[in-house]
Amino acid sequence: MNHSEIITLARNWLDDSVVPYNWSLAEMIAFYNDTVNEFCEQTRILVDSTTEVICKLTLAAGTAKYALDPLVIDVLRGRLVTGDRKITRRTRTYMDSYSSGWDSTTASTGTPMNFLGDLDTGYITLAPAPDAIDTLWLTVVRFPLLQLTATTLDTSPEIHFKYHFGLLDGICGRAYLKQDAETYDPRKAERHLGLWRATINKRMLEEINRNDIDNIHDQVPDYLIHDDLRNY
Repeated sequence: MNHSEIITLARNWLDDSVVPYNWSLAEMIAFYNDTVNEFCEQTRILVDSTTEVICKLTLAAGTAKYALDPLVIDVLRGRLVTGDRKITRRTRTYMDSYSSGWDSTTASTGTPMNFLGDLDTGYITLAPAPDAIDTLWLTVVRFPLLQLTATTLDTSPEIHFKYHFGLLDGICGRAYLKQDAETYDPRKAERHLGLWRATINKRMLEEINRNDIDNIHDQVPDYLIHDDLRNY
């Protein structure tokens, strides 16, 4: 389905398919965007390593901290172009135990080996700071590249079509919380939002199961893997 079809179907669920609408188009678009953004943030479904404006950072000698695009939810991996070198994601606790002065203004420079993502402030920090100009490609979890507007209704969501129908509960749950005599219905809102949370949880469970299978293949010798698992 494209965006327009999803919103039209949501209106049908809301019994709001006749003008004048109880929910304006602007409101339906806002409910839609909020629903999709929540889905992307909770399920981490959009993983990107190729969109240049988001995934490519130009490094400057002596500079350790770099701003991330606002669409970035999390940074998974990093790769320096020079030497095709992978840099490792670390926590602040790890870095503090590794080198107490790693984030000071007098910290040494070199080839970055580690990175920390401070997503609350929207920055990534490299350690050590680069000692030369380089390019860093990131693999990130992100929000949709474009938020829905009234002029882009005929385009399709970035997320897979198998999740489109599930978006309807998120949209309707938000719509029924509108403070108006014709629209506010906390009972229906609770029911739809409960189904919406179930959709999110299902997707998160799928990802956990997928990662478990990957971990088995990575960590267990091939001859110990059960024949049924080889078919995955």
